[in-house]
Amino acid sequence: MNFIYGLETGRRLDDRRSSNKSKTKAFFAMVRSIPTWRFLEPYESEIRRYDDAFRTPEFHKHSTIRAALLRGELLNITEILNLVNRGGNNIWENVVAIVSGVKPSAFCDLHLGPDGQVDKRYLE
Repeated sequence: MNFIYGLETGRRLDDRRSSNKSKTKAFFAMVRSIPTWRFLEPYESEIRRYDDAFRTPEFHKHSTIRAALLRGELLNITEILNLVNRGGNNIWENVVAIVSGVKPSAFCDLHLGPDGQVDKRYLE
């Protein structure tokens, strides 16, 4: 998020004047306002789901994943890797395309409309 936000705005998410919003909220507000980056919009709910399940406000100090492993709990690897599986290469392929002046063309199931085709708003 910092990389793309910086690429578009020339600033870091940490350096925003109004830092009372979360980085995720500020980033996706930018995504919604700039058609070039709109393909990232469907990932917002996935990132929030991941954060709610595996990150805490103290994330950098105490990981919920670390705590679960130390308690001997089994974790659902599919949930942990969901963001990577859904967006991994698609996101980077599209970022490279955009920086190169080309429209995004790598999509996943999150981008599909009811007809099973990529929603036109992600193709602008």
